[in-house]
Amino acid sequence: MISFFPNANICEYYGASELGYVSVAGAGDLLKFPESVGKAFPGVKLWTENDFIWVESPYLAPDYRPRATIGDLGKIDDERYLFLLGRKNNVINSGGLKIMPEQVEDMLNRCPGIAASAVKGVDDPLKGQKVAAWVVKNDSSLTVRAIKSYCKKLLPKHCCPRHIFFIEELPLNINGKIDRSMLRNN
Repeated sequence: MISFFPNANICEYYGASELGYVSVAGAGDLLKFPESVGKAFPGVKLWTENDFIWVESPYLAPDYRPRATIGDLGKIDDERYLFLLGRKNNVINSGGLKIMPEQVEDMLNRCPGIAASAVKGVDDPLKGQKVAAWVVKNDSSLTVRAIKSYCKKLLPKHCCPRHIFFIEELPLNINGKIDRSMLRNN
């Protein structure tokens, strides 16, 4: 992107309606740490407690002041870059192992033949939940077996989708985010 717009001031913000601006990443930050959402926005203090991202900020919605979390999970590295891990209400608990769907989706979306994916836990009588993936193909020859083989090479066993469903498009909510409640096991 930068090569196409060499004079542009590219930046990415992370925030939420309740929290306002949380972090910002410039072009250099995005090149250095592409998985990061940058460092704290000016005037914002951020930290993690038990993997939850906490914010103290003048941009918080009045009912959330002076500090708040919205359940996003993350980590902050030694250089103070923030990395999102997912949302607490999305965490899959498979036999006591916690799995972040967003991390599995990130890996799936790199798989040749996959245009987009969504991951969530489905009920399992022994483990509590198992990982399931809904996949939008951009290669009609892509098979469940190929996806499972790809995942087996790159993900820990407990993170590999046990069920894979092909769909035409991902269900999105009004904010353009994946609506996991609309994903069905069929």
